[in-house]
Amino acid sequence: MDELNRCLDDLAMAMAKGDSRNAADSIKDAGLLLVLQEALTNAAPLALSDLSVVLDLLVPFSALTRVVLKDPLVASSWRNLIANVGLACNATVLLSAFTHFLKARENLNSIEISHAISLFYSIIQSPIPLPNCALRDIVSHEYSQSLIDLCQHLVVPKAFNNDLETLTDSNTWTEINTFQSNSPKLFSILTYFITLIDNDDKHEENVTKILGLSQDCITQLLIRCGAFLACPLSSPKRWSTQESLSCAHILLNKLVGLLQVSAKGDRIIKEDEEKALQNCVAKYAKRILESSVKPYFQKSLERKEETKKVGLGKQVKKKTVAGDMFNDQPWKTEFLECVSVFEWVLGHVKHPHMSQIQYLIVPTVLSLVDDYDPNYKTRGIILLKDAVLTNLSELEFRTSGLGNVFFETLRICLTYHSAPSVLQESFATITKLICTIEARESEAFIQKLSIVMEEGIVRGLRLSIGGKLQVIRAVLSAVPETVNELGIMTIKYLQPLVELTCEILELHQHDTETQILCCNAMEVIMCSCWPRINVYRGILLKAFATAWVDLDREDVLEKRDSRLRNETDTKRRLAVRRALKSLVEILYEICGQELLQNDFNVLLTLDKVSFGEFLPIGFQGSMKK
Repeated sequence: MDELNRCLDDLAMAMAKGDSRNAADSIKDAGLLLVLQEALTNAAPLALSDLSVVLDLLVPFSALTRVVLKDPLVASSWRNLIANVGLACNATVLLSAFTHFLKARENLNSIEISHAISLFYSIIQSPIPLPNCALRDIVSHEYSQSLIDLCQHLVVPKAFNNDLETLTDSNTWTEINTFQSNSPKLFSILTYFITLIDNDDKHEENVTKILGLSQDCITQLLIRCGAFLACPLSSPKRWSTQESLSCAHILLNKLVGLLQVSAKGDRIIKEDEEKALQNCVAKYAKRILESSVKPYFQKSLERKEETKKVGLGKQVKKKTVAGDMFNDQPWKTEFLECVSVFEWVLGHVKHPHMSQIQYLIVPTVLSLVDDYDPNYKTRGIILLKDAVLTNLSELEFRTSGLGNVFFETLRICLTYHSAPSVLQESFATITKLICTIEARESEAFIQKLSIVMEEGIVRGLRLSIGGKLQVIRAVLSAVPETVNELGIMTIKYLQPLVELTCEILELHQHDTETQILCCNAMEVIMCSCWPRINVYRGILLKAFATAWVDLDREDVLEKRDSRLRNETDTKRRLAVRRALKSLVEILYEICGQELLQNDFNVLLTLDKVSFGEFLPIGFQGSMKK
């Protein structure tokens, strides 16, 4: 050990010499790395205190490696030295020494922490002997706490709260890049130490060892994975890279595999991967939400109150100070991955497990849907549609009154024309909600759908004409499902629906995507309200014919100028043509030849070639006769 201490003193003196170039030359000339390598071998096994001293010097030295390792001999010596650090101790001592090193230096900047993590990552790449003790001694409180401490370095820094598209501050970008570089290494380090628990043959005795990790440790590991990994309900995460996603997935699979092992005699039965993951997340969902979601949303719900005494000791309570509503939202500013973790949990908790923790889920979803930021509002609506409505039973919605609460919240979102994504998700969700909480064709069912039709679709079409395309398309996309559910009762709104849809179809001459949506909406309207369609046959036929003529004009222009040809546009126009022809066929079936004879003849008089293809086959056949 004395020899090791002398080598460490020499290394410290060399590193203290001037700039990094001088320090590197001193280390190279003295061959200190080879000497230190031999000293480590002789001093093995290292105790925790001895390894801590070694790390104190090796971490700063790793910052010099870009200069030192240009020499092949020095580079080889460095790799051998790193391998010897691992061989000179065991895995539990290494984990404890490294976490103690980081905790004792909490004031290190991100660059210095990055050097320490890189060194630790390099060490675990080399063979490290297992401790000379039973595996159950590995899984101690200290072992779990060390893993928890490592997890803290995967907490997303507040630098990601900036607008990355306009961010110019170099220090902030350094912090962001360093975190993204460190994340895969930290996940790999955690995976390594989790894997140690599973290094023995699986048998019944080993089950108790696997479960030795503390509940807090398992919870933190799941939270860290959930903060990075995507699921069908989550949006892309700015702090995740492809490498960190891959490493997080490996850690999660290893952890879930360990937790889902169950003993049946001498056999171990493991469920399929997806089912095992769902069961694992369901088991720890309450702990995750209580520790990493609820506290941050609960703070944001707190309002500053003013109280004043009135009369004999009476108080006026809960007087909200204006402007406080959105000033304190720690789930956005203090714990950036809060919503991402919440989405990840809801993406894996299914029925009936969700019922047991709905008191932790519903308030958070409501807070997201009520948020002023369209991004969070949209994410909240998606969670309501794809998680809550899917995995809570109809009875729970009806008996608790949650359905009406969500309905009124979504009702407001139907007028959110400033954010088309909110509008589109609101229509899809509110229809699904109504079908869940109300019996079909009941008075309440018709009443709620009528509100959607009046306030969302009819009013939305009136306000959106001439406005944003995305808003028009969002409203039109909602027409088919709403009309299908409302059925014949749609006749009450037939006039505005026909007039507005036809107006949009005529106005959007070169916008084939919107025209297709108009045709889809009109087909459902005509089929559902067929008893009264004959009243509007003139408006409908005029709109269809106008759109058809516009398509002909575009085809002629393309033929004249080959530069205007676009395969995608041609396919879309062909789709519009088919849709228009189908609508004319439906109109002909509903109204009959007698009512449409004169109108069709007028079209043929105007352009027999063009409208000959436009008119229904049945009418063309009768004309030939």
